[in-house]
Amino acid sequence: MGMRVTFLGTSSAKPSPLRNVSGLFLSPFERKERWLFDCGDGTQLRILSAGLPLEHIRAIFISHMHGDHIFGLPGLLASMSLSNMPTEVELYGPAPLADFLESVRSYSAARRPSPFRFRALAEGAVAAIDGVAVECRLLDHRDPTYGFRITEPDAPGKLDVSALERDGVPEGSVRGRLKRGEDVTLEDGRVLRGRDYLGPARQGRVLAIVPDTSPCEASRALAKDADLLVHEATLDDAQSGTALERKHSTPSMAAETARGAGARRLALTHISPRYHDKPEDLAAMLAAAQAVFPETSLAEDLQSIDVPARTD
Repeated sequence: MGMRVTFLGTSSAKPSPLRNVSGLFLSPFERKERWLFDCGDGTQLRILSAGLPLEHIRAIFISHMHGDHIFGLPGLLASMSLSNMPTEVELYGPAPLADFLESVRSYSAARRPSPFRFRALAEGAVAAIDGVAVECRLLDHRDPTYGFRITEPDAPGKLDVSALERDGVPEGSVRGRLKRGEDVTLEDGRVLRGRDYLGPARQGRVLAIVPDTSPCEASRALAKDADLLVHEATLDDAQSGTALERKHSTPSMAAETARGAGARRLALTHISPRYHDKPEDLAAMLAAAQAVFPETSLAEDLQSIDVPARTD
């Protein structure tokens, strides 16, 4: 099972020629389905630029009702309604999102995406889609804002080929079923139990997405032992007082969250437009975070990060 994160927008507040506003694609499967997290203005153009057809979107998660996270959603849904969606689209967001979308639809006469289902977010578990669990928690922002923790199911352990050969287990479908942990009855009457030929299960990967927030216990809980933490870093460390006043984070704050939570990697996003055309400022922001948590990168629009399978 693959896990790839693609950044569609890494700016806060408003877009610039270099960075669009918030949007993130998750590919949690080997198949074509994609999940979208937040949908700022222009997100669907970023999706098309990345070569990702709209009809591949299966689930959309909206963190909060600020414009740089939702203004692209009505247009995206209108386009999706014209794309002959093959499966039902799940939309998760704060309860007011439903009224917002209905107002836009009624005044614009936009077609309603079909099939389509809205689910209001609440603290705790959100969903389990194809075995991948999604949990949300309320963060510390000016308006109710949710962060997300996405957890893959554990994968079967490594198949013991030497034991299979020792027991004369034929190659092909029998070994495939044992690899999945199933029990198999052979033609000679022997019953083989999958667990007898598998090593320890491999823990599923964890992705944490922490949008607009100041440091809080909820962000640390979402990030605990995450393979990748995507965390906002709106203002540089020199603006830490302003960041906290506005309920945002700096690179060092995000890095402290990653380090304290035992995350493996950190990607900074939601960067203020004041820095977009100042490479020296962006480099300083990255350096400040890396001084606290070395495994940090600064996300760029249309950049993808592959999260490798766990080996421990």
